Amino acid sequence: MRKNSAAILMAAYNGEKFIGEQIMSIIAQTYKDWVLLIRDDGSTDRTVEIIRDFSRQDERIKLILDENGHLGNCQNFSVLMDHVATSQYIFFSDQDDYWFQDKIKKQVDIISRYGNNPAALYSNYYLADESLKKYRIAYAHKPNEYITILSMENHVMGCTLVINNPLLKIVKEIPCMIDNHDHWIATIAKALDCLQYDREPHICHRVHDNNVTTTRKNLCIANRVQEYFKSMDNTTAWIQKQYLFHKAVGKRIKDWGEENGKIAKCEQVFSGSVKHPVVFCAKNNIRTKNIRRKVYMYYALYQNKKLNKGGMS
Repeated sequence: MRKNSAAILMAAYNGEKFIGEQIMSIIAQTYKDWVLLIRDDGSTDRTVEIIRDFSRQDERIKLILDENGHLGNCQNFSVLMDHVATSQYIFFSDQDDYWFQDKIKKQVDIISRYGNNPAALYSNYYLADESLKKYRIAYAHKPNEYITILSMENHVMGCTLVINNPLLKIVKEIPCMIDNHDHWIATIAKALDCLQYDREPHICHRVHDNNVTTTRKNLCIANRVQEYFKSMDNTTAWIQKQYLFHKAVGKRIKDWGEENGKIAKCEQVFSGSVKHPVVFCAKNNIRTKNIRRKVYMYYALYQNKKLNKGGMS
C-alpha cells in the first residue's frame, strides 16, 4: 500500500441492498489514489458475492475474510485499522451511504495541512431516504465540541470521518468495551486538540430500518421517549459503560493530550467515588447538550451513588 495513499475502511454486514451503490460512489471519486478495504462480518446474504465482483473489476478494492467471526461494527473497524499501517489518510465508510464525487479530494486537501501532527476531520452531511432523497442537512450550526460534552454525547458520524496516520497510531486497537469507533476516535482527537469540522456536506447518509446508527425508528419522537423510560431502569449498566469508556480514553491519551485532566474528572464522577456527583458535574461542565439526557445522567448518578458508595474498581 502506497505511503501517501488514502485508505477507505468499510465494515460490511448483510448489506446487499445498498453496498453496490456505495462502492460505485467511491469508484467515481475524482481523487484516484485510494484503496478500499472491506471486511465482511459474517453476512448471510449476497454481500460477499457483490464485493468479490467489484474486486475483480477494480484491483483497489480488497475483500477481507478472516476467522474472527462476527465482531460487530466497532470491532470490525478496529480490525480494519490493522491493515492500513502505512496509509497517510484513513477514511471510514458505511455500506449504505453515498459519497459525492469530490469527497476524498476536498477532505484530503484540508487534513493534509496538518502534516505529521495527529489530525481528524469530520464533515456535515445530508440525511436521505432509501432512494437518496434528501430530508435535511444534519448540522445547521457547528456542533459543540467541548471535551466533556463530546465524550458524553457523540455527534461525529464515522461515515464523514477521515484521520491521518499519526492519529491512527494512537486510536487503533479499540478496546472491546467500546460501542462506537467514531465516538472513540472523536473523543481522543478532541482531547489531543486535533478534531476539525468541515461544514460542507460530502455524503448522503441513508436512513432505513437496518442502519447501525440512524434509523427511521429512532428518528421518531415517540420511540425516543419510550427508549428513554426503558433506560431509566438500567442506570447501573449505563454508569458502568461511561466509567469504562472514560477510563479507556484516559489511558490512551495519558502521555499525549492536554485535556486528559478533564477526561479524568469524567472517569472520577462515574466511578461513584465523588461525594456530590451532580454538583461535581456542574462545576466541571460534565454534561450533555440534550436536556433529556442531562436529566437522565443526573438521575443515574444519584442512583449510582446510593447503590455504590464504595466506588468502582
